[in-house]
Amino acid sequence: MTTAADGDEGLRKALEQLPDLLLVDWMMPGLSGLEVCSALRAHPVASRTRVLMLTARAQQSDIDAAFAAGVDDFIIKPFRSGELQQRVADLLART
Repeated sequence: MTTAADGDEGLRKALEQLPDLLLVDWMMPGLSGLEVCSALRAHPVASRTRVLMLTARAQQSDIDAAFAAGVDDFIIKPFRSGELQQRVADLLART
């Protein structure tokens, strides 16, 4: 597992390491989670990385924007740890 302090570092590490799954928050310092996801989707190899968006934004327009940016799944805070574990398992099963 690798962590990053902000969206810029997260994107850089994701492009270097090409993880199977990336957990991003919508509102991070630097690049937002949406910007990180869009950049991954534009990359020929990193586009296969699954992205799980974690956020407190719960409006339908926010959910639509996340999926339009290429997010694979979306989880609204607060959430139960079991819910997060299940979503991660489901996304990793797709890789």
